[in-house]
Amino acid sequence: MPGFSYTAKNIEGDTVKGTYEASGKTEVIRMLRQRGYFPMIIERHAESKDIAELGMFNKVTVKDISVFCRQFSTLAAAGLPLISIFDLLSKQTMNRLLKKDLVEIAEEVRTGRSLSSSLKQRKNFPALLVSMIEVGEAGGTLDLVLSSMATHYEKDAKLKQKIKTAMTYPIIVLSVTLAVVYFLLTNVVPVFIGMFEGAGLELPLPTRILLDLSAFFVVYGIWLILSFVALVLLFKFATSKGEGRYYWHMALLKTPMIGKLISFVLSSSFTRTMAMLLTAGVPLLDAIDMVKKVLSNAVAEKALTEVSDGVRLGGSLWTSVEQANLFPLMVTHMIRVGEESGSLDDVLTKTASFFEEESEAYMIKLTTLMEPALILVLAGVVIFVVLAIALPMFDMMGMIG
Repeated sequence: MPGFSYTAKNIEGDTVKGTYEASGKTEVIRMLRQRGYFPMIIERHAESKDIAELGMFNKVTVKDISVFCRQFSTLAAAGLPLISIFDLLSKQTMNRLLKKDLVEIAEEVRTGRSLSSSLKQRKNFPALLVSMIEVGEAGGTLDLVLSSMATHYEKDAKLKQKIKTAMTYPIIVLSVTLAVVYFLLTNVVPVFIGMFEGAGLELPLPTRILLDLSAFFVVYGIWLILSFVALVLLFKFATSKGEGRYYWHMALLKTPMIGKLISFVLSSSFTRTMAMLLTAGVPLLDAIDMVKKVLSNAVAEKALTEVSDGVRLGGSLWTSVEQANLFPLMVTHMIRVGEESGSLDDVLTKTASFFEEESEAYMIKLTTLMEPALILVLAGVVIFVVLAIALPMFDMMGMIG
């Protein structure tokens, strides 16, 4: 749908400028008149995007959302009007996509639209945040809700950053190893092929394997790389939705060590989000449905659907979670304690803190184990290449001697 820039005046004679998406100028004029404005200038603008606003170059990250929530919470607690808050936030944020959204939200709020309904029209704001802001608007506790959401997204961003940092080292080592091996096989090893063939030696097995690999990579190396990239893209597409996504997530959960880490992360995210929603007064079934979207795991989504069905049929939360068989036993036991004591939100908060610490500790353990393993792999590759070249060289020197 095309966008239009408009300039209008209200009854007091104040000038108002903004943008609006509509099928034509007539629809823009109707919208302005319904809001009590008198249209002055309406211009259709080109539907082009700045390269900085394209998804591949810029996106709204969890860190951006956490900063937005923290700043919003501080300004709301200070008593500033929503319009002033969004005017300030739009000037402070460095993210182009978020800045554009905040400017548009400020304009819509200025014309009388509710904040939550304006946020719903924008894909850059998580559904959980929009729902919580809607709860805060209804209960008059918007600053408190935003403060808890800021803490939630700060912890989420911190955990994702730690996972990314932990994965950076092995990815770099593996990439360098593959690049070095490819260079050796296509540029260094072929130099020795003629020398070994001319010597008439019976080459040892490691050397024959290395020479065969070199000949293969020289001829088919580029096609092998292209095939690998195509397989990665195909795999990513196949596991992005539907049954492929479910079975991939199930395989990850069953993978030794990695599955345990994912279980810890899911447990901390589930308990922390549930605690926040229940503290805000969200009904239990609605809270479960919201958490299901936050976890971003197909196996967890299916399990929480079963949990929701169990609670809807009259079962307790802890029995439904136990039957879903997704989280560690401690989560089930703590939920039971919380339900029986009437302090479920407090117990879930403490449980979330425990699993956050466990996730960090286990991540450090995995990284510590991965580093020597990768070094051994790299050393093994280097030793194999060196021996494969050195063994026939020793034989040649023996013949000369």
